[in-house]
Parts: sequence; structure tokens; C-alpha cells
Amino acid sequence: MLSLLSSAAKPFFDLTFKFLINFHLLLIIIFTIFYFVPGAYIDDEHFVENTSVAGAVADKPDFFFSVKDSLKAFYSLDFGMAYHNRNSKVIDIVWKKASYSFRYLSTSILVLFFFSILISFFIVRSKNRRHFLLFFRGLNQIPQLVLIPVVIYFFSYAFSIVPLRFDPNSRSSYCFVIFVLLIKPMGQLIHLMVERWHREKSETYVQFARAKGLSNNRILFVHMFKNIANSFLGYFLTIVLQLLTGNFILESLYSIPGFGLGFMDSVSQRDLPLVVGYLFLFSSLYLTLHFSVQIVFMYLNPKLRESE
Repeated sequence: MLSLLSSAAKPFFDLTFKFLINFHLLLIIIFTIFYFVPGAYIDDEHFVENTSVAGAVADKPDFFFSVKDSLKAFYSLDFGMAYHNRNSKVIDIVWKKASYSFRYLSTSILVLFFFSILISFFIVRSKNRRHFLLFFRGLNQIPQLVLIPVVIYFFSYAFSIVPLRFDPNSRSSYCFVIFVLLIKPMGQLIHLMVERWHREKSETYVQFARAKGLSNNRILFVHMFKNIANSFLGYFLTIVLQLLTGNFILESLYSIPGFGLGFMDSVSQRDLPLVVGYLFLFSSLYLTLHFSVQIVFMYLNPKLRESE
């Protein structure tokens, strides 16, 4: 019994160890960029400003003690104070912006997960499957940099269906943001799932299930979906990352006070500590998503657990 438990838990501990190693590497890489090459980005104007106010050049701390203190601060997620908002810590600003964005991003991811499965299921059963695929194939050819501004223009400027700028007190603004974010990611995921489901129909076990007299719904959800679940999760992770990329464009154009707009502002203001904080947020979010998908992969695919 203990041997079975240890063999089942070993792949999980291996993935957790890899996740922690990648997290530490991420911190070290960001620390290296922040500490050793600051002048390449900010041209030392903030350091010149500080020393000119003091009236004299400050004593430079010992190199090794400075590196030690800075690395210790990074491991406690203390990225210092923002250059253009000296009364606020970087981690507080980043967390405030991220929590605002996650209000609608979490809902968008859940809607993307469930509705992409349901819509692809109905398209597979539809007689007009080719027409739907042509529509989604044409939609997927439009880049988000073009699609999002066009949708915002028609819904907010041309037809005045939603406010011109994001209103946090308006439910229609939140629904519109979720709708715009999901247009292309959901279209791509549905297109990939329908094609994957259609290829699975030619497998031998599907023909055998039909010969036994099983219903189409049972074959699709009970038999076929188990085998395409791994492909779905792989597609889903890629599409979620694309959704986060589209969030940058949407927040910048629709004035949403989230981490996408905050990152753009920090880059335009040349606020290096704030840029580093946002980079850490995006990288750690990707590592967490990848780790979660790998855990689900191992649960769905016993062969993967044995290989680990």
C-alpha cells in the first residue's frame, strides 16, 4: 500500500520540484536584469536626481553586500519603491492592478473553458459543420491588434451600446470586456476542438461503439472526450496565454485600470522597478498555469505518470 502511494506521489513531487527550480531561476534572471544593467534602460536620471538633491554624491555601498541585500529583498518579493510614485511599493501597485484584472479574467477563463466544449460539441453534431469551420477559420485570420479596436469602435462609438470608456460601476462594461477578450481565443479553441473531434471519429473504438448501438452523445462525451482531453488542455493553455496578450491591447484602448495598462504606463514612464514587478507577475503566472496543466495531464494520462 505504501509503495503504491509513494509511486503515485513521486511524479507530483517531481513536478513540484521542477516548478520551484524554475521559480528560483526566474527570480535570479529578473534580479540580474534589474541589478546589473539598470543604466541601459533608465540612463541613471533618477540616481542623478537623488544625488543632486542631497547636494553630494552618496557613498556607494560595497558590491558584495549590496548584491546580498538586493537578492534578499527579491526573494521576499520586495522590488523597492516606484520611481514615479515614491510613496507606494512596487509589489503593492502590481498586486492592486492584478487583482483588478483578475475580476474579469477569471470569469473569461471559465466561460472559455465551458462554452468552447459545448459549442464544439454542437458543431460536431451539426450538419453545417463545414460552414461553421469556414467562419471560425476566417475569424482566426484577423489579428487581435485589428479585431479588438474594430469591435470597440462599433460597440462604443458607432452604435453607443457600451460606454466610451470602461465604467467599473457598469455591468455592461464588464460583459463587453469579457466578450471582446473571448472573440478570437474562443474561435481558435472551438476550431481546433472541432477538427480534433472530427479526426477522432475515424478511430476503431468509435466504430466499435457505434456497432454496439451506443448513442452519439455517449460516444462523444464518454469515449471520445477522454482521448482528446489531453489535446484540449494543451490547446487551452496556449489560448489562455493569447487571452492574456489580448488583455494588454484591450486595457490600453478601453482604459481599464488593470495590469495590462499598468505595464504599458510603466514602460512609457521608464519606471524600471515597476517594469520588473510586472515581468515577475507575468512569468510567475505562466509558470503556475503550466504547472497546473501538467498536474491535470498526469491525472488524465497514466502513461505520463509512469514516464515521470
